[in-house]
Amino acid sequence: MRYLLIKTKAGSRRGTVVSYFLGENESDPKLLKEVETHLRAWLDGYNNSLTAEAIDELFKNFDGSFQYDVWSFKSCEAQDI
Repeated sequence: MRYLLIKTKAGSRRGTVVSYFLGENESDPKLLKEVETHLRAWLDGYNNSLTAEAIDELFKNFDGSFQYDVWSFKSCEAQDI
């Protein structure tokens, strides 16, 4: 199945597709690891002053959704949108 990663700014009603990933279901460990890797790279470019420990804490219990600063990210099945 194809999953999209949607980035939305606080206050916006619509998000932007920033990437897509393939996985068996929304809790597929490989899918979640790929999404997390993508988000870690984004976070490093957005705010490279965070320590590795602080970043690890942000991704503790990662389930495909992520929020930082004014941005939220959500992975969802492509047919859901």
